[in-house]
Amino acid sequence: MRLGAQQVVQVALSVGTHRRLCGALPQYGLSDGQLWAHSVAAALAAQVLATRRPGVVPPEAFTAALMHDVGKLVLARFLDAERVEALRSAGRAGTPLRQAELELLGIEHAEISAAVLEHWKLPERLRVAVRHHHTPSDSDEPLASAVHVADIVGHRAEVAVVGALDREADVTAELDDCVITVGNELVDVLRRYA
Repeated sequence: MRLGAQQVVQVALSVGTHRRLCGALPQYGLSDGQLWAHSVAAALAAQVLATRRPGVVPPEAFTAALMHDVGKLVLARFLDAERVEALRSAGRAGTPLRQAELELLGIEHAEISAAVLEHWKLPERLRVAVRHHHTPSDSDEPLASAVHVADIVGHRAEVAVVGALDREADVTAELDDCVITVGNELVDVLRRYA
């Protein structure tokens, strides 16, 4: 079997990021492996979307989705106990993480993720997509919308799978509901970038 350039990049990034994303990130309430699991879930969701919508979802969606939250690793280094508690408190009050980061830190993890990708000399298209994975409407880059949807699907798939593992239940109904919800959101995204 012969791997194409895109697959080689995906494998290299997966192997290289595994070590970094695998550890606990208590500043964000993530235990060992949770950031990695979410990154992989988002990347797999991007791959499924790209397979189902070739030509609409760019092939780089896998790589961008895998890397979309690396900025959390950087920000975590600068979060003292007071800021960690403020982020948690904002979360309990229903404030989205991105908004809480902006209010408390003046920057959010997606901006830092894009800066990391720039430091690693990854293409502009990936950086823009990662930078706007929470705000795809602020970008003309279709890859941003793909990563946004992949992030949502990744989160929902994790909830369904982890919940099923915890209670040993069948995840089919939960995943079906997730697919319907994601499908509705995907229709909106695809209309914008058709």
